[in-house]
Amino acid sequence: KKMTYPGSSENAPAEDLFLGDEASLYREKIPDVPILVGPNRAGVASSFLNSGQSADVLLLDDGFQHRWLHRDHNIVVVPASQNNFGLFPLGFNRETPAALKRASLLVWMHTDRSSFEARTPNKALIGRIPKGFAALHCLRSVSDVNLISGADSLDANAEYTLVCALGNNEQVAATLVEAGYKVLVQKLFLRDHQKMTAEHAARIDSYGHPVVTTSKDYLRQPEFFSSLKAKIFIAELGVDWSEDPVSAIGSFKA
Repeated sequence: KKMTYPGSSENAPAEDLFLGDEASLYREKIPDVPILVGPNRAGVASSFLNSGQSADVLLLDDGFQHRWLHRDHNIVVVPASQNNFGLFPLGFNRETPAALKRASLLVWMHTDRSSFEARTPNKALIGRIPKGFAALHCLRSVSDVNLISGADSLDANAEYTLVCALGNNEQVAATLVEAGYKVLVQKLFLRDHQKMTAEHAARIDSYGHPVVTTSKDYLRQPEFFSSLKAKIFIAELGVDWSEDPVSAIGSFKA
C-alpha cells in the first residue's frame, strides 16, 4: 500500500504521529491489525487481552534478545553480506552467533540480486549454525521513489542526495543503486534515530540535489524535511521472497 504523509496532498491524521516512526508505519501498512506500543511488552499485551480483545498471534518486533519474554518461535533476519558478528559496540550484534540455535527460522536478507538468486547464505556463519536449519531468502527492493507532494517519481538518471538515520544506512544506498537509481552523488548518514538539525539542513541545501529519504526517516521528522529547499522523494522499500513467507511461517507447530 502506498504511504501518505503529513505535508503531502493526502494528509495522514495528526494522531498517527504520536506512535513513533515504526509504529506509524505499521499502522499505515496494516490498519486492521492492532498495534501495541509501550516500554513493557508483556504489560501492554496483557492489558490488550484483559480488555476483552483476542488474538491468535502476538508478533514482537525486535524481540529476539528479550530473553525474559516467553515466545513460541523466533524468526531472525540476518544480512547475507554481514561479516562483523562482534558484540555491540565493537560489532553489530547484541548476542553471539551461538544464540541462533534458539531460532525457529532464519531469513537471509540480501542487497544484491545475484546472491539472492543463488540462495547464498551468509558465508561468515556457515559452520556456526545447525545443519538443515529452516531458512528463507529475501532481497531488499524499491517499489517507487515518489515526490512527497505529488505523483512524480524520481528519474532513474537523476542525481540525488540520500538522507538516512537508520540502523544500516549503507544497505539503503545499496538497495537504491541495485534498483537502478545509480546517480547517488551525496549522502547524509546519521546514527539510528539521531535528530537532524538546522546544520544538517544547510548542508543538504548546499548540495543542490533532490533528496531521497525513507518513510521511517520522514515520519520521525516531517518538519525537518519540510524546511528543505530541495524536492523530497520517499523511497518505498520492500522485499522479494525466495518463497511464500506466510506458508513457511504457517508451517510452525503451535
